[in-house]
Order: sequence, then C-alpha cells, then structure tokens
Amino acid sequence: MKKITSLIFILILVSAGIAVVASEAPKPTVVVLYTATGLESGEDVEDLTQVTQFAFDQYDAEKKSKTNIRIIGVDDRDDPVHTLEELKNISAKQRPIAIIGPIYSNVAMGLKEYINQVKVPLISVFATHNDLTRDSDYIFRICASNRRLVKSMADYLIPEVEKHHLNIITFKDLSDDYSIDLADNFRTNIAGVKMGYNEVLFRGVPGLERIQDLNSKIWTPSKNDIIFLPTRDSVAGHVIAALETEPYMVASIDTVSFLKITKKKLRKKKPI
Repeated sequence: MKKITSLIFILILVSAGIAVVASEAPKPTVVVLYTATGLESGEDVEDLTQVTQFAFDQYDAEKKSKTNIRIIGVDDRDDPVHTLEELKNISAKQRPIAIIGPIYSNVAMGLKEYINQVKVPLISVFATHNDLTRDSDYIFRICASNRRLVKSMADYLIPEVEKHHLNIITFKDLSDDYSIDLADNFRTNIAGVKMGYNEVLFRGVPGLERIQDLNSKIWTPSKNDIIFLPTRDSVAGHVIAALETEPYMVASIDTVSFLKITKKKLRKKKPI
C-alpha cells in the first residue's frame, strides 16, 4: 500500500507538469501537510513527510534517476487558518511546486480558494469531501470521494436492513465537515427505504461526553439497531467504547482500532 500510494504521488506530480529535477539544479520545494497530534494523547498519526520521501526514493530507484527535491513538513494542527498562514509564509520565501496533503477534509476545504489563486497543485491523500476537487484544476484526489464511500456502505447495509427489519442510528459530528458530508450523503442514499432512522448530533469528543450524561438510551442499542459512524476513527472509538449494549452491527467509514478500544475499556473496569 505504501508503494502504491507513493507511486501515485509521483504520477500526479508528473501529470501536473512538474519536472523531475537533476541534482545540479536548484532544489524545488514540495510542502507536506499532516496533523502531528491526534484528538487523544498518544494517538498514532500519519507522517506524510516520510511517505513523500519514500515516493521520490522509489521513483529514483525504478527510473535510475536522481531527483533533488526539498521537502518541507508542516504540522497543520488540524486548523485551516493556521495552515493557510504557514503556506503563505513558505511561499513568500520560495514558491512550492506542489503541496501533498493535508490529512483531513476540513483543512483541505479551507485551502481550496487559496490553491485556486496561487495555482499550485495540491495532492489530497485522505481528504474525501465531495466538493474538494469541484471547480478546481489544481486539486487532485487519491482517495475515493465521500459520495462513493457512503454509496458502497449503503449498498451493503440496505439489504440487511430490509431483510431483518433493522433501524440505523447515525452519529454525526457537527464540528467536522468530513462527518457532516458523509452523514448527509448517506441519508440521501437511503432515502425511500422503509426503516427507522435517527441521527445523533454532537460536536467533537466533548459533545459526545456531554450527551453520555443526558441521554442514556443512545448508549443502549438493541439487536435491531445498526450503529453507523461517519466520523474520524478516534471519534468512532469513543462511541464504541461508550456503548453499554451490543447492536446488530457497527458500520464505519474509517478504520477503527478495536484492540485499543478493548484495552481502554478493560483499564476502566474495577478489579474483582
């Protein structure tokens, strides 16, 4: 997977008209945007700086070439305002030939207007918002769009719902454009299907913790309920860890570390 992603980086750079530079030429700059800290302390993060370097190294190994790229990693802090300021500071010193990242859709969407203005290719790796590449010749997508992701999920869940007369409970994070876009597209895909459907609205992990105290029914699903989590994996983990009963199924777009969740729940249990 790492090799495939890396090669896609290079193919998009070449297709965007970015030349591979000989070693004696001045180093062009590639900016890599990533989020260095997760929502929880100690959470694993994707360091795209290392992946980008691996991509160029792999390209050189296969093409027997010598690229001479200056890679600048920027912690976007999951904040589009901070990221935009950092990009402007870098561009004032040396205009980058490409931007790789960011990790999340809310940062990528916040940069869209700027990218269209400066006409520097941005290669999105994990950002999936439907509107990201719309009306832009300079933003490229590697991952599938939210529309395609939720259609695949709906195509799988609808037959289960109809066969077993199930309900779907969707957790929608109003603080995250990614979650909102996923949930809204999912609701469109299941329109017309006869079933019980409910959305649990909250804002980030603090919002989840507040509704844990306010509405206990949410956390005790029945065997007739499917829990759908169109959220980031860290938020999905909080939801799963808070469930007091087992639903029929848990469906998630992002991968969730069930091992980490299990260990976390075990630590909370009091010794007998």
